[in-house]
Amino acid sequence: MISHSTLNKIIISFVILSGFCKSAQSSELYFFDFTFSEKNRISKIYKKFILKGKKIRRNDPGLLKTTSSNPHIKNWKVIKTNETLKLYITKEKADLKLIKAYLSTFTPPRVLFDTANPVKKVKALTTKKSPLKPKPIVKKPTAKKPKTKKKKVSIKKRKRRRIKDYFYAGVLSSKSIYTEELTNELNVEYDQNSFIGLNLGYKRIINNRWFFLNDLKFSYLQKASLEGGSNGESSIPPEIVNTTAVLYKIKKYRIYPFLGLEYNKFSTFDLEKNFANSSVVELINHHIFLLKIGLNYNFKTFRRNSTLSVGFATKALHVSDFNSDNAIKPQISYGIRLKKKFRYFLNYSLLSMSGDTEVTRNRISTGIVYFIF
Repeated sequence: MISHSTLNKIIISFVILSGFCKSAQSSELYFFDFTFSEKNRISKIYKKFILKGKKIRRNDPGLLKTTSSNPHIKNWKVIKTNETLKLYITKEKADLKLIKAYLSTFTPPRVLFDTANPVKKVKALTTKKSPLKPKPIVKKPTAKKPKTKKKKVSIKKRKRRRIKDYFYAGVLSSKSIYTEELTNELNVEYDQNSFIGLNLGYKRIINNRWFFLNDLKFSYLQKASLEGGSNGESSIPPEIVNTTAVLYKIKKYRIYPFLGLEYNKFSTFDLEKNFANSSVVELINHHIFLLKIGLNYNFKTFRRNSTLSVGFATKALHVSDFNSDNAIKPQISYGIRLKKKFRYFLNYSLLSMSGDTEVTRNRISTGIVYFIF
C-alpha cells in the first residue's frame, strides 16, 4: 500500500512537471543567425544576449530549441570558429539592445525573428533601424568596401603563390680538404678545389605546412695533387650532390623539420695502387646514397629573411670499387635573402668513410642563386 505522504509527493511532482511542460511548449522565443568569431561554448554566448539576473539552464526552452534546430553542430561543448547557427532565446530573458547591437554589425544588418510569426521581423528592431539609414552611416560601409576587396585580393594572391612552383639557379665555388689513411702504410692529405660550379633547385609549397625541395649542385673540380708515398696529379671529374627532401612547418614556430635522400658522386685516390706504383696515379669513383634528417630555422638578419639549416646523413647505399663499412655526413648551412630574388648561402659539411681506407673530407662552399617565380 502507498502511504498518503508518498501519494501527495507523486501528485505534487506530476503537477510541477506538467506545468513545466506547458510552459516549455507555450514559451515564446526570439531567434537569429549567430556566427562564432572564435572557439567558444554555447553557455558563454547566451550570457551575452540575456538580461542581467537571468540564467540559462539545461531545460531552458531556448537552449533545447537551439540544440534541436542545428543538427550540423556535432560538438556542443566547444563550437568551432566561423560556425553559424540559429540561436533561440526566450522573450522574457532576451536583452533586445544587446541583440540589436550585434545584428547591426553586419552589412546588411541581420534580422531578429519571432517564433510566433517567423516571417515578419520583430517590430522593436525594425522601428529602431531608421537611424542606420541616413547617408553618413551608409557611406561608411561603401568607403570600407574597397579596403575589404583589397584584402580579399591579397589573400587570393597569397593562396596562388602557395601552390606555385619555385625554381632557382646560381653559381658556387667550393674547397675540399681530404685526409686519407691506408693502415700502417700511408697517410696523405690532398685538396680538391672548385672555382666555379652550378646550383639548380626546385621548391613546391604543397600547403601551409608541407613543402617539397630538390637541390642539385655541380662542382667542376680542378686538378688535385697527391703527396705522400706516391706523388702525382690527376684531373678530377665533376662532383654531383643532389638532395631531395620533404619539409614540415611546426605550427606557431619558424622551425621546419625535414627528411630526405642525398646522392653524392665524387672521387678519391686509389692509395693501394698509387703506393705500389708511384708512376701511376689512379682514382676511385664513389656513388653514395645517404638518408638525411634535420631542421631549418627561419629568422631575421639585418632585417632580411635568413635560414639556418642543420642536418645529419648516414649511408643507405654505396656503389664503388671502394669497400666501405659505413659513411656519415653532418652539415650546417646559412642563407640570407639579399633581394626579392637573390639569395646568398654558405655551407660546411664533414664526410667520414671507413672501409679499405679511412677517408675524411672537410668541405666549405658558397654561392648566389636567383629565384624564378
